[in-house]
Amino acid sequence: MFPFTNMKKLLIKNITVILFCLVIAPFGSAQQKGKTVISPFAEFQQLDSAEERFNFFFNTTERYTQNSTYDWLDEVNKYLNTATQKQNVNEIVKYELIRSRVY
Repeated sequence: MFPFTNMKKLLIKNITVILFCLVIAPFGSAQQKGKTVISPFAEFQQLDSAEERFNFFFNTTERYTQNSTYDWLDEVNKYLNTATQKQNVNEIVKYELIRSRVY
């Protein structure tokens, strides 16, 4: 009878491991599939108007988590230079306000 008790223990152990794996497997993925997280900086760059960028910038928290303030400053300065060349006073004011907040 001794060999059968070892077999029985081994069978119970194997079944327990298999059941454990089947229960845990669906929760094993730490990453969310199909969702790409876009950084606030990239989202800011994709906006079309100074008004949209202004509203986005001041309504976004933790905007420096993936990109530095220098990245933001460089980008805002590009938009500010374009607005200055177009002599668009409204855009200039918005980008100056954003720039002052970045500093």
